[in-house]
Amino acid sequence: MSVIKKLYKKYYFIISTVPIITIIIFYLSISVSTMNEKSNEVQIYFADNISEAHAKVIKNFNVKYRGKIRVVPIDLPFVKFSTNERKELLSRSLRSKSDRIDVFAVDLIWVKRFAKWSLPLDKYFNTTNLSDYLTFALQSCYSENHLYAIPLYLDISIMYYRKDLLQRYPDYSDVKEKLDSSITWEEFVAIGKSINSQKGKYYSFPADAYEGLICSFTELLLSQSPEMFNNFDEKKSSDYIKHGIRLLVDLVNKYELTPKEVVNYKERESYSFFLQNDGMFVRGWPSFLKDYKNILHDKSKEKYIKQTQLPHLQNFEKRFVFGGWNLMISKYTPHINEVLEFIKYTSSEEAQVIMFEEGAYLPINKNLYSDTTLVLGNQKLNSFLKLFKYGVHRPSWKNYTKISDYFSQIINKAIRQEISVDEALSRIKSVLKTVETN
Repeated sequence: MSVIKKLYKKYYFIISTVPIITIIIFYLSISVSTMNEKSNEVQIYFADNISEAHAKVIKNFNVKYRGKIRVVPIDLPFVKFSTNERKELLSRSLRSKSDRIDVFAVDLIWVKRFAKWSLPLDKYFNTTNLSDYLTFALQSCYSENHLYAIPLYLDISIMYYRKDLLQRYPDYSDVKEKLDSSITWEEFVAIGKSINSQKGKYYSFPADAYEGLICSFTELLLSQSPEMFNNFDEKKSSDYIKHGIRLLVDLVNKYELTPKEVVNYKERESYSFFLQNDGMFVRGWPSFLKDYKNILHDKSKEKYIKQTQLPHLQNFEKRFVFGGWNLMISKYTPHINEVLEFIKYTSSEEAQVIMFEEGAYLPINKNLYSDTTLVLGNQKLNSFLKLFKYGVHRPSWKNYTKISDYFSQIINKAIRQEISVDEALSRIKSVLKTVETN
């Protein structure tokens, strides 16, 4: 048995022991009738992180289709479930062939994993139907050359900073200009080392053994070698992989710019540390302040929190990893037509404007990027459109989730200094040499 399989089995066992009460609550939340007996209104069940923006979209849809279709949300909030935990909860429900979930949201990198439990959508969406979607949003929706998902919203990695704290730096104007076009990691580290008051809290990022850590790693690799995952060359790639791991390790242990506790941090904990400890920079996504507004206890600080680009490695192109969530239809649903109506509505300009203005979720409908009637204007959207040019996807391997879980454990161990950078490099290369890229 390969090392990847052994490690994954061990990891799966750990995940499977999530406290039983969590599982019970999850199943109770979906163990309800799928039809309103007093009318012909079909009820469809939608599993996702139900933010205020999601709730408003659902409410509007239910009003439009009153008496015909009603969407019932199943809330799997980010504040309670990590992306990995959500993945396992959904997998268990679908593996049982339950029809209690009709439509569900997946991290865009999970589409191939969930395709076996999902309805192929090719015959429901033709080229004309798909022409309004951003190409790089649709890219993640296919498995085995078949359409299995429809984008709900897009993400791209960014960085936040405290303007009031950074303004105390003597060369603020110069640094601000560099940040806005992506400063190099080398310059970024040098600035951090010169600010003694920021030791251990200069830059926070999620470094627990989960997908968030892989996003940072992916950017560092693909900025150096854009085709690494599609055409792995061990000799050329070794230095790039080592460079990426070394930076993440050194931010914590050598430069002491990042708190050692990040090895236990997912996004929520990373954001919380930044907010509660007057951190200067934190890695994040565009919807950070909307999704996690309840952990910002001192609301007076919010006006100082600004967005900027993440750093990039000197002499290499800047790259920012795509995130986002797609919608998939359970192949066990008895309500295909009704679910299709809901999915098509979520892609409409009306729903996408709500998602952006209420939740800061980036639209997948390309028409909105030229719409000057948006309440917030399209200047902010256009700034993201410029970032999309540097966006990269994580690899679309068939067994990506298993490999990603394994890689995150290895990199996390390296940051903890439980294994050396060279050992981490060796273990990662051993998998990349055998991975199926199609």
